[in-house]
Amino acid sequence: MTEHEALGLTIQVYKPTFAPYVPTASHIGTFRAASYEHESAVGIGYDRMHCTAAMSQEDADWWLDQACGAHVVVRDETNTVVWEGRVNTVGWASGGRSVQIGPLSDVANRCVVTYQLLNTDTNEAGEQKRTDAANNTDSQARYGIQHQILAAGAITTAQADQRRDVYVLANGWPLVGQTLQFGGGEGSLSLDCLGYWYWLNYPYRLANVTGTVTVSAKLAAVLAADPNAFFGGANQITSNALTVQQLEDQDRLASEIIADVVSLGDASYNRYLFGVWTDRVVKYEAAPTTAEYLQRISDPRQVVTDLAGNVVHPWAIRPGKWLLLGDVQPGTLIAQSMAGMLQSRRSMFIERVHYTSAYGLQMNSGVVNSYRQALAQWGVTGI
Repeated sequence: MTEHEALGLTIQVYKPTFAPYVPTASHIGTFRAASYEHESAVGIGYDRMHCTAAMSQEDADWWLDQACGAHVVVRDETNTVVWEGRVNTVGWASGGRSVQIGPLSDVANRCVVTYQLLNTDTNEAGEQKRTDAANNTDSQARYGIQHQILAAGAITTAQADQRRDVYVLANGWPLVGQTLQFGGGEGSLSLDCLGYWYWLNYPYRLANVTGTVTVSAKLAAVLAADPNAFFGGANQITSNALTVQQLEDQDRLASEIIADVVSLGDASYNRYLFGVWTDRVVKYEAAPTTAEYLQRISDPRQVVTDLAGNVVHPWAIRPGKWLLLGDVQPGTLIAQSMAGMLQSRRSMFIERVHYTSAYGLQMNSGVVNSYRQALAQWGVTGI
């Protein structure tokens, strides 16, 4: 049993499920990690995960063949999910040879080219056009649909189609990279994984429309446009009556649109949080106004507890929560109101969590106030 497993944490790997192929979800392996770390963040949800394990060449070959693109679920001793995502890269190193499959996020098995139609008689650029999509259906059946929109200048339709087809041919499958060098050492296989937020990388387009729609309705519409139906489950989208334009005619990625909409907050400039969590459920909700965690710097155990004093395991800490620091500025009251927490050094809003097995934990703070939402609604960006 590895140290990671001794904590009660298991890494289960499954065949991925997506539309339109929707293969049967089936368990394909348990990854017995010797080292493990994961991150989660506000605006993303489950972010990144990295794990390694020592193994034989024979076992490594199986993981190199099967793991890229697989669905990964990390559970604790109570069977609660602590991280979920997809294998983006599989790496193997043994002796003087290393192999890498991926990254999956670089795969493009559906491609469109936008271009200006070239008039070959006058050599002048004409109307803006876009090709039909070229698809690598074999790749899509294994990994799901992954888009790429290429922008070209003034070219002919035949040239645009050629560039589209060559791009799909060159990028339709995860790349295989290898390195040979002198040396030795025990064989080690690694999985680098990404949460499902990174598969909000499809273009969303709604042209020839006018008017506005609520933020909640726009989020639902963008999620429903996912060609792989990753985000079609029981999403928890809190109603937000703030309105935004329906029009989206620039082929922007879903992740970009969602980030822009979420940054607006609500009509009172309250901050809202977004994340893709367990079972690919999207949660969109107002930032909390009360604390959930407590930590005392002087505690020799260096643990985080809930407000009732129950220990919260480091791998279970979630971002988007308020944490109170019980022994900072002793002699002052611990603020538990929103206004008090915003102004106190005895509290922090957790923006990002980085957990490293066995008990390593890093929490980074974020900002919860009305100014950023107000500036976003006024069109001031880049803050």
